[in-house]
Amino acid sequence: MRWCSCQGKDIEFCAVSRICSWERRDYEQAGVLEYVVVVLRQRVVRWFILQDGTYREGEADAHGLFKSTVFPGLWLDAPALLQGNGRQVMATLQHGIETPEHVAFVQQLQARRSAP
Repeated sequence: MRWCSCQGKDIEFCAVSRICSWERRDYEQAGVLEYVVVVLRQRVVRWFILQDGTYREGEADAHGLFKSTVFPGLWLDAPALLQGNGRQVMATLQHGIETPEHVAFVQQLQARRSAP
């Protein structure tokens, strides 16, 4: 196994290749419904969705937004994230949690919490 320095271009590739392969298998076995990987070296965001026990890669919309199928209102502006534009990332997230779908989701969670 090759260890990478924290400085230099290889850290993202090494970390991502090792973490993704292990995480993907572990997450599938654990039943994690979605997970996100930011591949810094390639400047890409990958959103994985568990279907029938295996992951498929989700696609962003025409604006580069990923929208969770498990957590309504969880929206990620991938281009803004990769550009380091935290304000835009947060604005997109805020817009997502203001949707009727997210409000209904929160109400469902609250109802489950209140149920005996």
